[in-house]
Amino acid sequence: MGSGPIDNSHLASDPDKVLNVYLNVYPLRIYPNKPAPMAREGHWAISWDVAERTLGGGGTHLRRIELLQKHPDTRLSYWGARTSDNNGKTTSDAGQPLLGKMTLKQRQDLKELSFKVNVYEPDGTWNCQDWIKDPIVAATAKGTMKHGTLQKIELEIPNLKIRDIPALC
Repeated sequence: MGSGPIDNSHLASDPDKVLNVYLNVYPLRIYPNKPAPMAREGHWAISWDVAERTLGGGGTHLRRIELLQKHPDTRLSYWGARTSDNNGKTTSDAGQPLLGKMTLKQRQDLKELSFKVNVYEPDGTWNCQDWIKDPIVAATAKGTMKHGTLQKIELEIPNLKIRDIPALC
C-alpha cells in the first residue's frame, strides 16, 4: 500500500500528563469549501493537543487517531496515531465533544485498541465514523474511558459544529 502519512511525533511527543481528548468532525478534503451539512457526512478523528507550536503562527501539534485515504483509492487505512500541525488552532477551538480527560497510559491504551479494529472499504453504509466508534467502545469496556461516553457523543452529534479545517482524507 506504500508509505504511510507523515508523523511529526519527533517535534512533539505525547506528554506524560492528563490531557483532554476530543472527537473531531471535519469537512472532507475533497470538498474543502463545502462543509458537510451533517456530522455523519464529515471525517471523524480522535485527537488531543500534545504541544504548543513554536513556529509558523501558533496553535498546537496534536495527536490523531483516524482512518486515512490515499486518493484516488477508496480504501481507508489506519496507520497508527500520528502527530500533526493543527493549522494554528487547538483541538478545543472547534467546540468538539470532549471524550474525556486521559492520562498518557489511557491514551496509549486507546492507540493500541485502535490497531485491533477492523477497517472495511466504505460502501455507502460503513465509513470512518463507524470505525472511530469501535475504539471508544473497546476503551470503555477496558475501563480506559467512562461508561456512557459513546452514548453522550451520539446525543451531541445532531448539533455538532463541523470543524473549519479540511480533513486529510
